[in-house]
Amino acid sequence: MLRVRYSPQHPPLVTLCVSALLERGLAACVPDNSLQGSLLSVQKTESGSEEVFTDIAAAKLLCTLSSKTRLLYPAAAPAPSFADASETACIDTMLSLATSLQVSSLSPKQLGSLSSHLQLRTFLCGFHLSLADLAVYTQLRRHANNEQQGGAPPQGWKDKFVHVSRWYAFIHGQPQISNVVAVALRKAGANAKGAEASKNEGKKREGRANSSGASSPPSADKRAAAAQASYEGEENFGKGNTRLRASPKSSLRLRDYIYV
Repeated sequence: MLRVRYSPQHPPLVTLCVSALLERGLAACVPDNSLQGSLLSVQKTESGSEEVFTDIAAAKLLCTLSSKTRLLYPAAAPAPSFADASETACIDTMLSLATSLQVSSLSPKQLGSLSSHLQLRTFLCGFHLSLADLAVYTQLRRHANNEQQGGAPPQGWKDKFVHVSRWYAFIHGQPQISNVVAVALRKAGANAKGAEASKNEGKKREGRANSSGASSPPSADKRAAAAQASYEGEENFGKGNTRLRASPKSSLRLRDYIYV
């Protein structure tokens, strides 16, 4: 069984979607709090060593495990045809778009271009669900930030980008896909809130410690240093000159005054 470990704060949404479409027993995707960032740790066989993958690369690897998921990425077939290669080129273009959306905001220009592409299409590439649909859908859902409404397409898309809204609603209507994304995003949000709360609590404790340190009385070493400083500049008097000075333990008693 192929095993994938990932950070729950950065869920690999495309890989999780492909895993949900696979037959049972072929792959396992396991959240691991010890991992940081968006890279995945993939173990191809039980005795094999782990390798580092991106979300898209891991999803492509999972596509090779079943004839059902090979349709998602035709190049995963043992002997892809010319038609497979042509469809794969379209998929790779859309995967590049999805990758760019991971690190940038979603612009109206991108949505407009995507809506034009989908005007006469049910799917982004070819005539069936592909890795392109999964990758772009998950990134649009992440940008929409509409999980309180179940991840439904925003109203603004319905008004301005009708074909994007139609396509998104169709993919969103596939429970195997939408449910696994919903669970992953909900857990990621909970982990992010917990981490932020811990960070804020740490800052509060640090502030209280600094405030307490500022109001505490000076230490014995500081008091001794201050007393010693009172003696500086009291030397080099000529013979016969007399001067009074207070001892370090100053008081008003006569015996505490000395002559120099």
